[in-house]
Amino acid sequence: MKTIYISSGEGELGMYEEYTGKRTVRAIKARLTRERCGGDRWARVSVGPAGAESAGELEDSSPEDAVGTDDPGDLWRELWASLVAGEAFRKSQKEAK
Repeated sequence: MKTIYISSGEGELGMYEEYTGKRTVRAIKARLTRERCGGDRWARVSVGPAGAESAGELEDSSPEDAVGTDDPGDLWRELWASLVAGEAFRKSQKEAK
């Protein structure tokens, strides 16, 4: 399983730390939003080996790629929820006619 890191900082200075939160796209995006502090800071997600000793060992990633196929159930749950929501919307539109 990939180890996920959150890098954040101001200007050119920053630091990284191992992400230990929930391994979902939504949770990672929420953490990045908190780290950005309303635009005062930058934040990004990276993946790398457990216990990375330098930022050079990390690869920039997107939240979707960081979660990857290690938890395909999470991606399927998100897809299923969007399909169910769409079906409920279509059903309500038909009933309204």
